[in-house]
Amino acid sequence: MSEIVKKSPLLNKFDITMIKLRYEGKSAEEIHEAVKEKYTLSTVETYFGRSGKLYQAYRDYEAQAIEESLSEATTLMKRGVNPAVKKLLQKLKCQDDNVELKAAIELINRHYGKTVDVNANINADLNPIAPFVKEFREELDKAKNADRSETNKD
Repeated sequence: MSEIVKKSPLLNKFDITMIKLRYEGKSAEEIHEAVKEKYTLSTVETYFGRSGKLYQAYRDYEAQAIEESLSEATTLMKRGVNPAVKKLLQKLKCQDDNVELKAAIELINRHYGKTVDVNANINADLNPIAPFVKEFREELDKAKNADRSETNKD
């Protein structure tokens, strides 16, 4: 429950219940069923109107709930991205190392929702993809050296 709504001295427990039920997608009739001992259906409808008592409180609750949901989703996504990116990088196989590197960078950029100039920022501490690109380049170098070793043995 939004701290803004909980802490408001202007809202009673019925108001808070109505806001919560509205956010859950309940109709005015369904909300009225929960608070009918205190409010009429007309009052419930009026309270959520543009000039109603709960209009702004509901908007604040909705905004905070959405922000909290997005924050939680972002956290969950970040937990799952590192293993997923590593797996994709392992699966990228191409004759041209530059194509592999560009594909890996594109995958990472898509996760962060922006294009990052890797060559300009690869050593920057704040570059979010620098560790991935560095690891990928090291893996490419190891693979090249292993291929050269195999070629030299023949």
